[in-house]
Amino acid sequence: MFEAVILTVIPEFIPKDFDALLPLVSPDKQERIKQFHFFRDARNCLLGDILARVKICRFTNLSKRQIEFSVNEYGKPFVAGTPYTIQYFSCR
Repeated sequence: MFEAVILTVIPEFIPKDFDALLPLVSPDKQERIKQFHFFRDARNCLLGDILARVKICRFTNLSKRQIEFSVNEYGKPFVAGTPYTIQYFSCR
């Protein structure tokens, strides 16, 4: 099964909103997001990660705390420790 999701970011999304959502991702991901030079790139990466987590939770019935990302031998992220073959494509 393949599903495409399009996220439209409202122009009113401000750094305060970003700061409120940042704790929803792993500490490792937070550090990578903070390295972006442009706010829009950091914002898009953060929202993409959160959207992926929401969709994975809905598809697998896992809780947010049960989702653990790992990387394969090619550096591509995937959901670890599940019987599902779910590849998660993220920004780098």
